[in-house]
Amino acid sequence: MERDLTAARDQAAETLGEEAADILTVQLLLAGDDALLGAALDRVATGVPAGRAWRDAVADVVASYQQVDDAYQRARAEDVADVGRRVVAALTGVSPRRSVAGPGIVVADALGPADAAALDRELVRGVLTATGAPTGHAAILARTLGIPAVVGAGESVLRLDEEQPVLLDGDTGAVYVQPPRALREEYDRRHAAAQQRRSAALRVAGEPAVTTDGVHVAVAANVGSVADAAAAAGQGADGVGLLRTEFLFLDRDEPPTEDEQAETYAAIAAEFAGAPVTVRTLDVGADKPAPYLAQPREENPFLGVRGLRLGLRHADVLGTQLRAVVRAAAAHRMQVMFPMVTTLDELQRAVDLLDRARADVGVDVQLPVGVMVEVPAVALLADAFAARVDFLSVGTNDLTQYVLAADRGNADLAELADACQPAVLRLVRQAAQAAAGHGRQLAVCGELAADPAVAGLLLGLGVTELSVTPVAVPEVKQAVRATSYAEAQQLAERALAATSAADVRALLA
Repeated sequence: MERDLTAARDQAAETLGEEAADILTVQLLLAGDDALLGAALDRVATGVPAGRAWRDAVADVVASYQQVDDAYQRARAEDVADVGRRVVAALTGVSPRRSVAGPGIVVADALGPADAAALDRELVRGVLTATGAPTGHAAILARTLGIPAVVGAGESVLRLDEEQPVLLDGDTGAVYVQPPRALREEYDRRHAAAQQRRSAALRVAGEPAVTTDGVHVAVAANVGSVADAAAAAGQGADGVGLLRTEFLFLDRDEPPTEDEQAETYAAIAAEFAGAPVTVRTLDVGADKPAPYLAQPREENPFLGVRGLRLGLRHADVLGTQLRAVVRAAAAHRMQVMFPMVTTLDELQRAVDLLDRARADVGVDVQLPVGVMVEVPAVALLADAFAARVDFLSVGTNDLTQYVLAADRGNADLAELADACQPAVLRLVRQAAQAAAGHGRQLAVCGELAADPAVAGLLLGLGVTELSVTPVAVPEVKQAVRATSYAEAQQLAERALAATSAADVRALLA
């Protein structure tokens, strides 16, 4: 069972990127979780058969997840249940793998992350499940594959006949059974138009993104592995705007060595022939724990010891990483960026560690330093931060979550937790003005940057770089090329005067 999950994880890393692989890493960790295994073994010790003992232990954990208030954590029940199913299959000698015989929509009670990662995008036109949540890992992986998914649609979908025509809208969650011909044709036209746009964008992906009135905008990539970097370079990315280094640190019993890190960072930079690579220092904690960085259980880990807060508590680990970055920067164009910064004091302590790393390595290299604008405090003090760093990068996912007090993983708050909320946009503008006032660059590396419809708005707010998932690079570049910078500034002013995200989205439409 673990071999199957490991193989699925490795395949996901190659084909979908490291973020997708991280989801399957979580499943591997669940499969070896001491609490889960211990509960099952305790039952076995009392004479309960192994299969039943495991099922009962899994049921208890699933029930505990389903009872929590946080919707994101409730969605993790799906992962535990899927691991339970896979172990039972292994115990009984039944293959847990599911396959499809021909093109169509996969209809199931639930779909596990490994099943979702293995979907054949040439055959699977959509996924429809009775249970699950939009924030569940299976739904996320289906979207990463570009497969429309509607989850949690209710048990009635299990009564659909196998040959019954069904049409899914993955954007709205609409399900049409026996759709009329006119509706099918409309969706066929939309799909064909999207494919044409994608093909046109790919043909010119390697060319610069320049607005119609001559403003150049860097479109970089968010990557999480050497394979990601190669894919991003092939999609025309102007460097790496966010290197998620967690892939080196998770799913292991001890942190990576300085040599291993330096070699990996250099290999990633080598894919971009002199374009900048922005290395975000280790960003674990919250939903990404590292077993060798001991942390007490936190009631609200997203407001707890994570990102730079954790790095400063483990200065030996952060110092090793910074030395590796300095070594890679001796031969490549690198930048270093600190995550989850809140105060100027934290920044200064991190810079002091970087200075010490430079001295230890004995290499005097140009290594620009930046901070993530994820915590509202940094956006509000952007002028002071911009005076002390070389660039700022807005992480719209976390910034939106913290500004609106809306858990980004809570499906019930999806409409509220929209980065197009004017309150969020005003903080982006404030950060952009502060950066410009000190001659600094301002990037956006959150999910919002990957939406071509929003590119013009971000440019108008003063953003100078967009960093997106590799697959989104070509179409975001095309969106920039279709934008007038002067008109984008006017659009931004109207958006800032709006009173809701819906009003902003209407302006974009």
